[in-house]
Amino acid sequence: MIAADRRGLLKGALSLSAVSLLPRAAAADTAPDTLNAHLTGYHTGLHDPVMIREGDTYHVFGSGGWAGKPGPSWRISKDLQNWTDNDPPFGIPDWAHEAIPDAKSVWAPHISYVDGLYRMYYSVSTGGSMRSVTGFATTPTLDRNAPHYKWTDHGLVVETHPSIGYNAIDSNFVRDANGEDWLEFGSYWGGLKLIKLDKKTGKRARRHAYVVARLSPRAGRGG
Repeated sequence: MIAADRRGLLKGALSLSAVSLLPRAAAADTAPDTLNAHLTGYHTGLHDPVMIREGDTYHVFGSGGWAGKPGPSWRISKDLQNWTDNDPPFGIPDWAHEAIPDAKSVWAPHISYVDGLYRMYYSVSTGGSMRSVTGFATTPTLDRNAPHYKWTDHGLVVETHPSIGYNAIDSNFVRDANGEDWLEFGSYWGGLKLIKLDKKTGKRARRHAYVVARLSPRAGRGG
């Protein structure tokens, strides 16, 4: 048999009642504070984002096509909280438009700082198609006000056709521990592919075969 003190039981019951009567807002105040809760400015409608910092400015690039602008989306911030539109760095290059006449925007840019230049790989395609191209452009700075700011397009890196069975979209540049450069790309069609890049040109190394890196069938987007 367990002995119980009436005063102790009463005190405990009052304590529980007091907790249950606390305002709901008090419980919400205990939720962790996140950066997302403080975002302001132009931070909606951004797909396939990638971020890099130059000096005191953060730059986020994403797929284009917003507000009638086909080039990559570009947002900037000094504090990761307030974001403003910085206009696309460029539109769909002529060579890519010739390859994909029905393309409406640049897809999924990926930017890195490589050997003194900001290098952006990007894709051009249409929804539900394996006819796609991936190219890249470079600039010495992301500061539009700098005298040496200028994007230079370097053209085609890899392309795909429906008969190939995989898709040249959503690229990602990597420099490995041995200093070798690689470009990963692909979708749920055929999984991911990896090609070695020539370090001088930024394009596919000659006679280098594709390396397959298969993910689940749900990997990739839209094609």
